Amino acid sequence: YDDPDMTLPHLAKQCKRWGRGDDPDTLFLELASKHPMRTTNIDEAELFVISIPATSLYDCVGTEEDRQAYDDYMIKALRKMVASPAWSKTQGRGHVWMLFDWRYMPFAEGHWKRIPDDPQR
Repeated sequence: YDDPDMTLPHLAKQCKRWGRGDDPDTLFLELASKHPMRTTNIDEAELFVISIPATSLYDCVGTEEDRQAYDDYMIKALRKMVASPAWSKTQGRGHVWMLFDWRYMPFAEGHWKRIPDDPQR
């Protein structure tokens, strides 16, 4: 997924760790996007890497206002993903979401659980 609503490149300037050596999400996604076996052809793909950098995004949260923005970014990104041709074709099979910091799992899981019942899906 190369959609900027999912990869959130505009947040790089706002977040101190974004894209730095101690930010595993963006590092992994950058390396995966350049992997020689990567394909953008849905019919050829066997694995779909969800490119929403949830850990990186959560590291940006500092205030309650930031938290609301985080929630909004996550929901928008997840809506884009489930509306994508790749998701429609596979119904989510073969999709993996790399969350490199276990401390953030409860927050990501909470957003993920909202998607099946999301009225905009």
